[in-house]
Amino acid sequence: MKKLKKQEAFILLRNLENNNYKLNDKDNKIINHSSFRKYSSEHVRRLVKGSFYRAIQALLNIRRLTYEDFTEITKPTSYWYRKKFIDSFFYHCTNPNGQFYEQCKGKNLTKNVIVGNNGQSIKYFVCN
Repeated sequence: MKKLKKQEAFILLRNLENNNYKLNDKDNKIINHSSFRKYSSEHVRRLVKGSFYRAIQALLNIRRLTYEDFTEITKPTSYWYRKKFIDSFFYHCTNPNGQFYEQCKGKNLTKNVIVGNNGQSIKYFVCN
């Protein structure tokens, strides 16, 4: 694929807000294009608005935040965006260039999984 047009990337990003959207070969080429990450980050920033601030406050207050609670706070529009939100939030807490790095600095932020009595795994952030 040649140069990725911004409009083409944003059409796909809007389509990915729908859990029922099925990726095709062209979509996969767009997602794997080197410019797509920049457009995706831009779009995710617009979608999360101030919800990451609420998530970091919850995490720092209780030291543990399940992905389900994180999802309730951030309200991603689809499963695809849920993963993007989780990865973006983790980056912003653990990377020196991240928005919440200073608040998390000196704390050990990890992603953990436990298996409940019913056999289902529960994923969560832990901040010690």
